[in-house]
Amino acid sequence: MKNIKKISWSAFASIGGAAIDVIKLSYLAHYLNANEFGIFAIAVVVLGFCQLFSESGLGNALISHDNLNKKLAGQTLYLGLFLALFIYMLAWFFSPVISAYYKIPELTYLIPLLLLALPFVTMSTIFQALLQKQMRIELISKCLITSKVISLITVILLIEKLDGITVLASSNLSSAISYFILLLPFSFKLIKLNTVPKLEVIKPILNFSKFQLGEFSLSFLCRNLDILLITKLLGSEQGGIYSVIKNMFIKVGEIMFQTFHRFFYPLLVEKRRLGEQITISFLNYFILNLILTFFAYAFISVNIEFAVALLLGDNFTNYLDLALLICAWFIIRFATAPISTLWLACNRPEVGLYWNLLGTLLIPLALLSTYQLGINSIIYAMTLIQLIMLILIIPLSSFLISCRTFKTKKMLYYVCLLCVTVVLTYSPLLLIPNSVNQSLFGSFILIVSFILLAYKQRESIKVIFK
Repeated sequence: MKNIKKISWSAFASIGGAAIDVIKLSYLAHYLNANEFGIFAIAVVVLGFCQLFSESGLGNALISHDNLNKKLAGQTLYLGLFLALFIYMLAWFFSPVISAYYKIPELTYLIPLLLLALPFVTMSTIFQALLQKQMRIELISKCLITSKVISLITVILLIEKLDGITVLASSNLSSAISYFILLLPFSFKLIKLNTVPKLEVIKPILNFSKFQLGEFSLSFLCRNLDILLITKLLGSEQGGIYSVIKNMFIKVGEIMFQTFHRFFYPLLVEKRRLGEQITISFLNYFILNLILTFFAYAFISVNIEFAVALLLGDNFTNYLDLALLICAWFIIRFATAPISTLWLACNRPEVGLYWNLLGTLLIPLALLSTYQLGINSIIYAMTLIQLIMLILIIPLSSFLISCRTFKTKKMLYYVCLLCVTVVLTYSPLLLIPNSVNQSLFGSFILIVSFILLAYKQRESIKVIFK
């Protein structure tokens, strides 16, 4: 029952946070025009890169460390704060250059304003990691949701008084500061600050975070490389349509992954630290994630016309096939997500670096070989690449766990079952022209498939939620 409660709170934080963000953007859409959203989007990309380098995987390094103590936590906080301030100064210095490159004067003040949140975000990441290591999932979730609510209130209070771009930046800043303040009293007692920073103390964290920085950089590139290349190869219109559909539907998989990762990451680390076998726990995590990811995206796909109209508007109802293919691709893509939790739990961040490097190399290959056949062919190629990577996680999982009794056949069985189920579910949705017949046939396959998957893994699900 404790595990159910923790996973429920994690899910509440992920889903609730995403819902508040959607409400906030919907509210702002009545006041901001497309140009203002575009200007803010460029600033957010800059902020993303800066956060990438300021955090540098310090939070994950703390969670994965076997002998974490207050002194090491304090030294890590010093390091994170130093990196955040250094990168803020660097970005502030280059903000006029970025503004001149894009020919957008507003970026000169918007980038420094957004980056005021950087020190608070970095310290909050370290605070959250310390609490997450202690499995304080409920506390983290409450603080996260509260900060999101404060961000929404900030928008409502300021929207009539300031310009829309400044309101968006102020909203982000209020969220970062409030999250830091909420976590501070609970995490500060886990940190010892009255020590002089020493390299020999912080060295294990640096060794871990240097690989995390490379992994995060490549992961950031992987998430955006397809959009950049499609826009370049097929034009801004096709790139824009693809970008909007992808960024909307990817949130479903990200919410589910964050929900499980927040719970299973510290759990697997603790089992490894105590010398316990993590094979069963990881397999349960992998299979549960696989089942629920399939169910979520297949449910959306069966009701794709309604989902597209609700989330994106009637202008995108001509691209239902593209949305269906993206959903099928994301089922396979997020089925591979647990491997990232495993390499972190096993204290092997360098594996993540090589894994994302492989993805960075394969994505251009898929795009350049299929773009002349149209955007749908690109999605087929991306799905095939993701399937290859899904199969590769089976030997990789065995290697990371280093267990001779690792149940490779069981993992392979579920990968094959997922592939067959995806084909059976999406074939009628793509081939049958009538939307009613699509929904009826797709619903039938979806329900039967999910029941079979859940029944086959019923014992593992009971163990997880015990």
